Amino acid sequence: MVLTCPHCGANVSDPNSTCPQCGLPVSEAPSPLGDAARGKKSSAYAPLLPVLVGALLIATVVAVVWSIDRHMTKTAANVMVPATRDAQTDEGRFNESMRRATLGNIVLRQAQLYPDSYKLDKATLMEDGAICYLYHVRKESGEMTAETAVLTPQGRVAIGDLLTTQAAWEESCSAQAGTDVTQRIGR
Repeated sequence: MVLTCPHCGANVSDPNSTCPQCGLPVSEAPSPLGDAARGKKSSAYAPLLPVLVGALLIATVVAVVWSIDRHMTKTAANVMVPATRDAQTDEGRFNESMRRATLGNIVLRQAQLYPDSYKLDKATLMEDGAICYLYHVRKESGEMTAETAVLTPQGRVAIGDLLTTQAAWEESCSAQAGTDVTQRIGR
């Protein structure tokens, strides 16, 4: 059995003898061997180990706090975004309806026998998306008459005194509340 001297790290064959290198008794070892006694050098980074562990711990805490903050910010944004999206969607729908109302007014003017005589009295944007028009136009006889037209939410146009126009007017224009958009689309 080979032992190591606890004082200098030399190999000793008899545990009850003295070390051939340092001369101290092998059995009188005060404590287990340290790195220096075993011939190993102490690492130059050993004093930095607590600092590195502390830095790693701080970095972990910062990462956790950042992650929680980011999650909370994203959650708050998700809570608030639907209201913004709804407002943008409502504004987009209104703008699209205004575009349709303007184009419908142009189509009505162009569809008349005397387009220059066309005069828009009222255009109303209805809750269901229909656009109701009241207008005056000159007929072949030369007289000015009041007429109605409906641009349905599906894009169909009902013009004049036809029964289909009257039915569309009753369904979309008479029974609902609407927003007057006459000034916005022109007279």
